[in-house]
Amino acid sequence: MVSENYEDSKMPETMATFVDLVSADMSEGVLDFSKLQGERYIDFWKYLCIAEEINEEKEFQVTFWGTGLVENCGKEMTGKAVNAEDFGVEFGGWAKNKCFSRRCTDCKTIIDRRVSYFNGTVDWENRNYVKWHQFFGPLIKNNKKGWFSLMCFN
Repeated sequence: MVSENYEDSKMPETMATFVDLVSADMSEGVLDFSKLQGERYIDFWKYLCIAEEINEEKEFQVTFWGTGLVENCGKEMTGKAVNAEDFGVEFGGWAKNKCFSRRCTDCKTIIDRRVSYFNGTVDWENRNYVKWHQFFGPLIKNNKKGWFSLMCFN
């Protein structure tokens, strides 16, 4: 189950704190990577994903995949190039739901300079009792476009 109208949903406290920080630090709808490296964000790094554009907003390099994502998703993605076709394949459930891969690689976050919220359950691994919450935002890193994401589990 995936909800794309997450703005209307109850956000976990950790996510709400992160969103408040990001909102304060964004400039013209984009967050500069140097802000994420700041001390204020250290507590979130475990569940953070950062990716840079490789070519024309269709392929991205995952430059950071937090340890909490490895633990909960079962894969290490740091260093991998991803696009809409192969990113979802890395995760059977996200391939089925098309949530994570579609939002990351359809570039609406980057082109429209907007944030996106999602939530759902880990139903593809028969773990419906595990709920996830995700926030996406546009990022600039070393003058390259990209995106960042925070994913919380409960």
